[in-house]
Amino acid sequence: METSFKPFLADLGFSFAPLAVNGRQYRASFIARAHTLIISFEVGSECLDIMLVNNDDSGLAAIDNHERTPRLQDLNIRYMGKVSEKEKVLGKSSTSYFRPDDPTERLMIKCARDLRLVLPRYLRSHS
Repeated sequence: METSFKPFLADLGFSFAPLAVNGRQYRASFIARAHTLIISFEVGSECLDIMLVNNDDSGLAAIDNHERTPRLQDLNIRYMGKVSEKEKVLGKSSTSYFRPDDPTERLMIKCARDLRLVLPRYLRSHS
């Protein structure tokens, strides 16, 4: 979290809230003025959930609405086609120094790389 997500999210105006741990489940929250990015995962799992919550939504129903609370997969579908090959190469090079030790870390780096490419586009179109 500290090295793969925090630096570029800080550049986008997000601050890192304390990591929440519940057994093997971890949840990281990055909070900005209008949105909170929530990343949750279990150590040793190959599942990483990333959702962008609108801070104006007070009801839990918004979490089920992928238009109001998009997941990384939704952002990839909407914006990855607009990312140039040059941007993809630069995005990949920005994480090339990481040496992941397990499947969770590999997935985290891939997700951080994708999020770095699509999140700024979403934020520009929803500001």
